[in-house]
Amino acid sequence: AMDYASNGSLSTVLEIHMGMVDRGADLSVLSQYPLEREICFAPLTGMEVLSTSVSGSVLLIKTRLNVNLRSLTIEQVIAKRHGMVKEMCENLEHEVRSILTGDSWKSLMPPGSTVDPISDDEAAILRQTVQEVTFARLQAVTKHDPQAFNKDAFLQEKIAEA
Repeated sequence: AMDYASNGSLSTVLEIHMGMVDRGADLSVLSQYPLEREICFAPLTGMEVLSTSVSGSVLLIKTRLNVNLRSLTIEQVIAKRHGMVKEMCENLEHEVRSILTGDSWKSLMPPGSTVDPISDDEAAILRQTVQEVTFARLQAVTKHDPQAFNKDAFLQEKIAEA
């Protein structure tokens, strides 16, 4: 690499030291130039500069790879707000289920309501209908591309819908 880079123009050569954990995937079998020993690094691989030196017109940068296995992936970071809304909707579904269990759903009636009591069969149908409509609306809130939830206005709109 140094011979190729030393052809007179300004060049940069990266000397990369890899350990067993942060070793990338060997792409020789897929490469047009298999003798170049190309490597594909894992997602979230960082390079730590160990030293730099100049030799003629070539800047040599010695680095070491670091793979952060605890950091979230880009996809996970992008999906964070979507996940928050999804969890909120799941909690709302749980609350609806809880309210519709037993007679507690009757607390949804306005105080002093003069509505005639309904039969157990009618109550079961009403509970089932309320649950289906509510769950369908909550599921519709989360059926969007996770990236869309990173726009504040869209996020607020979906939270209000829920």
